[in-house]
Order: sequence, then C-alpha cells, then structure tokens
Amino acid sequence: MVTGGASGLGRSMALAFAAAEARVVIGDVRSQPREGGVPTHELIAESGGEAVFVEADAGRWDDIDRLVEVAVEKDGRLDVMVNNAIVAGRRSKGLLETEEVDWDAIMAVDLRGVFRCWRRAVQQMLT
Repeated sequence: MVTGGASGLGRSMALAFAAAEARVVIGDVRSQPREGGVPTHELIAESGGEAVFVEADAGRWDDIDRLVEVAVEKDGRLDVMVNNAIVAGRRSKGLLETEEVDWDAIMAVDLRGVFRCWRRAVQQMLT
C-alpha cells in the first residue's frame, strides 16, 4: 500500500513494487499524476502487474480504514505500508505567509496522517 502513489516519489515506489511482482494498492486524493501521463495503477496494469487505485486522503480516518480494507480484501493481508502522502502546492508557503488553515491542512496529512496510516496498518498486520 502506497499513500500519495499517484505522483512523484509515491508513483516511483508503486511502480518499483509492481516491477517486483507485488500487488499494489495506491491511495491518493487524485488518480491523475501531477506530472502528467497515464495514472499509476493503469501503467502498472499495462505492464502486466496488479494495482488498484483508492481515492483516499491520508488526513482522514475513514479514508485510511477504506484503503487498508481494500488491501486486505484484495490479498487477505497487508504486508507493506509506505507513508508517502504529503500536503504541498498551494499550502506550502514561507513562514510569514502561512495561515493557520494552511498549517492545519499540512499537519493533518504530514503528521497525523502518518500516525493514522501506521496505526491502522500495524493493527491489521498484527491480526
């Protein structure tokens, strides 16, 4: 399972896992790569691999639960969790330009999201 797997580093990691014959569950807020091109899950399928995309925001408990559930439904277990999702773009500003709403959005994914993903993933791995 790779959060933030539609673009950038997450995309590269998802492709690498697929090349190693892993079944990949990609979670992201959008399926289209920010850098353009074919969505990651489609690219993996075109290469003969197995991947599924789940629209998920790493800052939301319900989305993380759904992401783990999809991984477990598909494969019966969750073996690897890559916490890659971050908030960037319009929320990334200099200190003096950062508003509280920007900070809250960043912390919801970049810190609490990591905690949420790991907590849920480890919970599943221990069952």
